[in-house]
Amino acid sequence: NQYVYCDSKGFVWISSLDGLNRFDGVRVITYRPEWPGQKVVENMITGDFYEDTESNIWFGTMNFIGCYLREKDSIALYTILDKGENTK
Repeated sequence: NQYVYCDSKGFVWISSLDGLNRFDGVRVITYRPEWPGQKVVENMITGDFYEDTESNIWFGTMNFIGCYLREKDSIALYTILDKGENTK
């Protein structure tokens, strides 16, 4: 599935097999979130986008929660630990 979202700054975000794409009306920038040992396709967006109060764009992937950090112009990935995993 592909997902499309228009954020508060007017950018259009499109998920694809190649990564997360941001269209500004003229050009497309592709962000390829990577986590050691994971393929890009495993990090594909699996649901809707959410924009927080700081205009960061949050999204879910098959294995992670991702966030486009607007101030850094980069993607951060966060894992969800199982209850039985050691958090140290």
